[in-house]
Amino acid sequence: KKDEARFQTPPKRTIGLVIVDADKLGESLPITDAMVQQEYGSQMDRWRVPERAKVRHILVKADQNASDEDKKKARAKAEDLLKQLKGGADFAELAKKNSDDPGSAAKGGDLDWVQRNQTVKPFEDMAFSIKPKEISPLVETIFGYHIIQTMEKDPGRVKPLDEVKSELVSEMRKRQLFDRMPALADQAQAELAKAPDQGEQIAKKLGLVYAKAEKAGPGATYPVLGTSIELDRQLAPLNKGGVTPVVQTSDNKLAVASVLEFFPAKIGEFEEVKENVRMAYLDSRSRELAEERVKTFEAKLKANNNDFQKTAREMGMKVVDTGEFERNGQMKDVGPAAYFGEQPWVQPVGAVVGPYRVSATPYWFKIVTRKEGDASAMEAERGAVVATLRERKMRERRELFEEGVMRQLKSDGKLKVNDEAIKRMAAAYRSS
Repeated sequence: KKDEARFQTPPKRTIGLVIVDADKLGESLPITDAMVQQEYGSQMDRWRVPERAKVRHILVKADQNASDEDKKKARAKAEDLLKQLKGGADFAELAKKNSDDPGSAAKGGDLDWVQRNQTVKPFEDMAFSIKPKEISPLVETIFGYHIIQTMEKDPGRVKPLDEVKSELVSEMRKRQLFDRMPALADQAQAELAKAPDQGEQIAKKLGLVYAKAEKAGPGATYPVLGTSIELDRQLAPLNKGGVTPVVQTSDNKLAVASVLEFFPAKIGEFEEVKENVRMAYLDSRSRELAEERVKTFEAKLKANNNDFQKTAREMGMKVVDTGEFERNGQMKDVGPAAYFGEQPWVQPVGAVVGPYRVSATPYWFKIVTRKEGDASAMEAERGAVVATLRERKMRERRELFEEGVMRQLKSDGKLKVNDEAIKRMAAAYRSS
């Protein structure tokens, strides 16, 4: 009775929903074989699989900066390995024991499939010129001396239509949906705005889904759509006859709602809001009791000369030792170090801080020890820190440049951005 206005039931609405469902709409979109064939033919390069070879090799390293003597030794070792291979030695075993290519040595020298222009030129020329299973003579590159064996060759081909048809159809349907969904939703919205009570007829005419929600309030579960914060937000200011703009839901659907009936907020009957009243009372009373306890603790702590342990014992409370933590670390049995902001880092050892509130929870804490940062460790991480800062700076500059270009184009009338359409299309793409 003291605060009954606080326990109003929210306004409710009976609404009609016209829904553009991508899954249902996609089934009805015409994708003929002729359309698929035309799309396939216009993207022939996309389906081209380039020539490739399945290769393994043994590398004896001798880079460009090696001395003549080192190069001579490397070549002699490579020639000896080639001689062993021609004598019947196992290629994979020799590669595992002798190859200086760490990426392939453990796999017996296997580089898997390589395409043209993926390796240095001398290596590529040899790999694609020798016959399958043939072992090459020594090949010198900027890395050293290679012995190459091409295991298989694939001359390259164009994937046939049957192999890519399902992918093509999916892409074509998605593109059509991008165009069709917003257009249908906008048409439904325009027609509903003129006749808010004709949602079912409009949906039927446009081949869309119609649903009705009786006495829906904030947080309602709408038929077909489920919950939708955005739909709740758009409905909030509307009375009977009001129509929302097009709303993108989270599961690849667009919806327009019209308010058929409006039920204003009212003070609830006691039995109707009893649980809310109980929870509100408990919350209010517990806060009052907590504040009383805060004052008692503060007075006792002062009387006990900031002796945590003694004050806690007198009040039946527990003192938690957080252990050592870093700025971005965790305090044992408490939570993230960020809870206490800068206080643990600026207060002297022995200082008592409190009450310090994290949300509604009051804390007192005492700085027991502090270790200064290790400058040598910072120096060891300097490269990574500099790289991160550079990347952040480049990103900021790029964003500023892009923002400036767009602002200028908008000012010149050369660019117009429909933000709502972009949001709807992006959401439709993500969920399809």
